[in-house]
Amino acid sequence: MLSSISKFLMFSIVLMFSLAASAADTKFFVFVGNGAPPTKNSETPYGEIYVCELDITNGKLTHLHNSPSIKGPGFLEVHPSGDYLYAVGSSVTSKTGKGVIAAYKIDRHSGQLTFINEQDCGGQGPCHVTIDQTGKYAMLANYGSGGTELIPINIDGSLASPSCYIQHSGNSMNPERQKGPHAHSVNMDPTNTYCLVADLGLDKVFFYKLDRENNKLIPAGDLALPPGSGPRHLAFHPSGKFFFVNNELLNTVSLVSYQADPLKTEILSTTSTLPADWKQGGSTAETRVSQDGNFVFVSNRGHNSIAVLNFDGKANLKLMTNISSKGEVPRNFNLDPTGKFMIIGNQKTNNVVLYSLEASTLNPTLTGDELKLNNPICIRFLPQE
Repeated sequence: MLSSISKFLMFSIVLMFSLAASAADTKFFVFVGNGAPPTKNSETPYGEIYVCELDITNGKLTHLHNSPSIKGPGFLEVHPSGDYLYAVGSSVTSKTGKGVIAAYKIDRHSGQLTFINEQDCGGQGPCHVTIDQTGKYAMLANYGSGGTELIPINIDGSLASPSCYIQHSGNSMNPERQKGPHAHSVNMDPTNTYCLVADLGLDKVFFYKLDRENNKLIPAGDLALPPGSGPRHLAFHPSGKFFFVNNELLNTVSLVSYQADPLKTEILSTTSTLPADWKQGGSTAETRVSQDGNFVFVSNRGHNSIAVLNFDGKANLKLMTNISSKGEVPRNFNLDPTGKFMIIGNQKTNNVVLYSLEASTLNPTLTGDELKLNNPICIRFLPQE
């Protein structure tokens, strides 16, 4: 049996070749989830996923078409093979009142999505989905009911029935947002061993070991954040030795050291994502890390900006600057696979903007390309064929 270190080395080699391959790609599909219910003028009671194109040779962002989907397709994830897309939302056919996750086949030439199947979630309000590196499992965070679940993926990309659901319990100090558990994001660690779930309602990041023999998640401990933090989304450093979790309720980001074998974590520092003179509050949303690991990006709603923080590679984060999101409520943003561009989705103003990072990470260039898309809340990339 391979040790965790061996697994990580293998993953690093695969990632190295993956990044080298992506560097040769010039066009990417950009899938945008909107989480919005159908409009009154919709021809279908279902929602739509926006399919766009980013050409990195000229920095051109184009809206190609929309693909029919489940109601309110919010967060999305692309299968490691690039052949399938998964979306969480709700369904007009579900009788349970719970959320659903749907699977789609991706046409790698057009970006068109073809519905495969859907499964009822084990809990309510699914808000985030990730796929493990083998492509055999989808993991969900259910914000409404506050739980985590595991759903096996069949060889044809279709979803099997949920095989494991873990209900979180407890509360924290914020009377409006933390009366109960609210699982807000789910991520696999770089060794593909542990599933990390940030629970905003409990001020904790939970760790679950993926049991592949029994299709289960096994509780393996948790990390407590300062009371009232509201951990939301996290991202790993390229080394796998650290992760960064943004704390929605305090507008901060915590730097955490990470070791998988044996599992060990420690909060090293916590830094504000807002300028010192900003007194109007707000909330953080998404976290991303540059390919070289030197910079961490966090979106600020209210301040309507992307915080750019420098990481010294050891224990310190320093806020360097804040980039305007050119809209209101930047709930999600993402870096393209080559690291050359940043796409920001502004939920309230219904616009998606493109920045170039080629000149400077601290002073990115606004390309001028802007798309008007309803309620953009999730952005995912896939190389075109």
